[in-house]
Amino acid sequence: EQTTKLQGRNDVKQIRIQSESDFATVGVLLDAAKLKETPNQGIHIEYTIQTAGLAQIGWIRVPTTSKDDVEIFLPNSDTGDGVGDDNVSFGYDGSRKLKFNGGTDTAYGSVQCSKEKELVEWNAGDILASWCRRSTDGKTIEIGYLLNGNDLGVAFSIAAGSNDFGYYPALSLNLGEVVDINLGPEFSHDVKEGCVGVSHLSKTSSDERHEEEVSSTPEAKSCDDAPPQKRPRDEDSTTMSRAASANTSAAIDTFDLNNCSSVQELLKLGSDRLKSILLSMGIKCGGTPEQRADRL
Repeated sequence: EQTTKLQGRNDVKQIRIQSESDFATVGVLLDAAKLKETPNQGIHIEYTIQTAGLAQIGWIRVPTTSKDDVEIFLPNSDTGDGVGDDNVSFGYDGSRKLKFNGGTDTAYGSVQCSKEKELVEWNAGDILASWCRRSTDGKTIEIGYLLNGNDLGVAFSIAAGSNDFGYYPALSLNLGEVVDINLGPEFSHDVKEGCVGVSHLSKTSSDERHEEEVSSTPEAKSCDDAPPQKRPRDEDSTTMSRAASANTSAAIDTFDLNNCSSVQELLKLGSDRLKSILLSMGIKCGGTPEQRADRL
């Protein structure tokens, strides 16, 4: 946890996340009971972009109780599959100025500049907020983003069923990338209309203690409890220096793709070399050697 002073507001604790695998994914667990109590309540979360590299930040949809609703989110660091790379997750990457869903990517992230709208790239220190809520007519689920308080608009509009609202915040990070997560209730910028901070709907340690006290059998305990977390570092210097070191080494390890004329030639470089080249270019580095070479 990192304590941050927000302008004109109280100190807030943010959770610092650093990816130590090729494409690590982190999700924020919400309390299913609280979601059922307020199915039309939107959710708002905020991130501080620390290293400004490749990341896919957004939401994952969990299956409802319908027997026909069976598709679940299955991230895979080894293959480079994360938030936005399947049909039930939705992501945005400000380093590439793209949004992702279902294996496709589309340009996203425009703000008004002078007379025209322009796609903007996020930078280290930027504040990215994301929100997820039902539309006013209740027919769709809307997901959108704000960068440093500037509304980037609705990124995704998904047909909404009559079942429970089940979208959870999640993000996938390339190796070495660092992002701080602010669950609220205090945020750097105003909460999106119709939404509350994630902290209002997340499962807390007091909720878990209460469940343990009232549960007569182990089976009665909620199955979505988070596993015990490692004790956070006392300070952030070690984490940030490691990230900076990883990014620096990747930046030095450049490669001229004109030296290769085919995927087969790239494969001869070996898996680790392909990975370092991808990192130096700010591209997903996970996957088999064939997938890495094909991506290049």
